[in-house]
Amino acid sequence: MTSGESFNKNAVEADGVVIEILNPNLIVLPIPENRLGANNTVELGISITNNTSTRFRLNPYEIFIPELVALDGQALQRHLSLEGYETRENNYLLVPPREAKSFFISVMLVWENNLLKLKVSNLAEEFDFTSYCFFYRLDSGSYRLRFIYNKDCGNEPSSDLDTGNMQKIESGQLASPFVSLRLVQPIEANCSAVEVDGIRFETIVPEQMLNIPKKNLMLKLLHFLKMLLLPEPYPLRASVQLGIRITNNTYKPVRFNFFLALIPELMRANGQIPFEGGWIRPAPPLESYFPSINPGESITFFPAAEFFSIWGNQFGLSIATGISGRLIFQNLKLEAYKFRFIYNNSDAVATTYSSEITDTKLIGGIWTGMVITPWMDFSLVHI
Repeated sequence: MTSGESFNKNAVEADGVVIEILNPNLIVLPIPENRLGANNTVELGISITNNTSTRFRLNPYEIFIPELVALDGQALQRHLSLEGYETRENNYLLVPPREAKSFFISVMLVWENNLLKLKVSNLAEEFDFTSYCFFYRLDSGSYRLRFIYNKDCGNEPSSDLDTGNMQKIESGQLASPFVSLRLVQPIEANCSAVEVDGIRFETIVPEQMLNIPKKNLMLKLLHFLKMLLLPEPYPLRASVQLGIRITNNTYKPVRFNFFLALIPELMRANGQIPFEGGWIRPAPPLESYFPSINPGESITFFPAAEFFSIWGNQFGLSIATGISGRLIFQNLKLEAYKFRFIYNNSDAVATTYSSEITDTKLIGGIWTGMVITPWMDFSLVHI
């Protein structure tokens, strides 16, 4: 985000500066299994818009104070962990006048000592969680979440963060609008789905053992010669089905966005694997990417996906996004993985095309929200 226009029309400006949560107003996070190491983590986008005529200085190692409010309006007790905290004065980020910059804060839902805990990192740490705020003794249900930042002197760690009272926003402080955070128990026999307001989301992995064809010596030589004569980045490919199923259990038709709204996530035993990606050329969204689901019906969407060889026993996973886009996970091995889709759509209205060259059409009633589905297991093998 580079312009000075606010993303959220409900955002409140304080002394010419606005802080916003860029995710949809509804965020659905599944509760993980109560076992060692199980967690669900998601990144929340935070935007700082500077509408003043001077630069705004932001230290990413300072803490954005999270505020979590229960359905009854009571703010939950907030705690602070300072393990590994360092003050780093020389890492300020500057937001130029009339511009905005975006950052990410990681939120983790995890069980510790049979207590469900929500951890919120600072801006610079992403998934490290060496210093963080946390709330515990949580349960399934609806909460409201926002962030507060002291733009005058920063948020140095202090006992003031350990409070259970809703914080009054004072002069010099920035507060984002609240978003709804829904903590839900997974459903279905294998805990593969979550349901919110009558809409069920489920990541589909039909095969838990995914076979990567072996390359014998002759095949390796043929691939090597082919790459010399006609270079191709990934000579050996194997298609795979990885999809999402959405079921409408409400009493009216609901439309969904399958155009750039599905985010794949892949994790191995030692952590999450980042993806690379982009688009060869901009392509307009077609109307077919916004299907309407009737009451009691479901739709399953499998974007084009394939595994490819890199070299030796290294592989990659490519998943199509939009019309001409592609997201790629690299440096995969023959081992166990977890996979899921995140449905992330903020716009209830979209401009579509029946084809790439015809007139546009405005469609509405698109379901908005960010839904993190439960992880599904699979393994890469040679059979």
